[in-house]
Amino acid sequence: SSDVCSSDLGVAPSGVIGDHTLNTLGRVMISYRFNDVSFHGLRNGTHSVSTASGLTQFPIVPTSGSAQNQLLILEYGITDDLTFMGVLPIIQRHFNYVDSFGNRYVNDITDLSDIQLSALYVLARTENQQLHLNLGMQVPTGIFIEQGSTTSPTSPALTYPVRSSDGTWDFMPGLTYRGQSANWTWGLQAIGTFRFGINKYDYRQIGRA
Repeated sequence: SSDVCSSDLGVAPSGVIGDHTLNTLGRVMISYRFNDVSFHGLRNGTHSVSTASGLTQFPIVPTSGSAQNQLLILEYGITDDLTFMGVLPIIQRHFNYVDSFGNRYVNDITDLSDIQLSALYVLARTENQQLHLNLGMQVPTGIFIEQGSTTSPTSPALTYPVRSSDGTWDFMPGLTYRGQSANWTWGLQAIGTFRFGINKYDYRQIGRA
């Protein structure tokens, strides 16, 4: 008999990674995921802010942008209870800016981001439910020298949403619960990010990017 919680019957939405184990020794799964987010205008909290108002406080402000993420994911069942997962991310960031003189600037970056390597270990499994441990490490493989690319001579570095890496080794532990019936899949996942040391630009990012 096969477990209902194996990857045969469905997976979580594409934005959730590490939601399942393969539950079969030697099984391999390769997947590709893509998401695209667009931005337009400025906000202060929940209130819209005009470009002119933003320029009274800052020498340059963004007017629009887009963020695309492409993920190539490899999974391998080391044992029935242990799955290895590797995530190769490629990101694209495009942001348009304007200054108070009407000059326009563009950041347009396509780059390899930080690779994720994870082990997923099953703690408990029943016929249609599973609880597994996520133990991940994020490797600073993003080409971080792009921080030196600027939008204007007075801008010392790319803003955080444009950077392709946080520049540190990150430990990413978590727990995932997953249940499944013939027609539905549901679950909960909590994964933290703990960054070690500081990067070569003498800071450590706080929170998720």
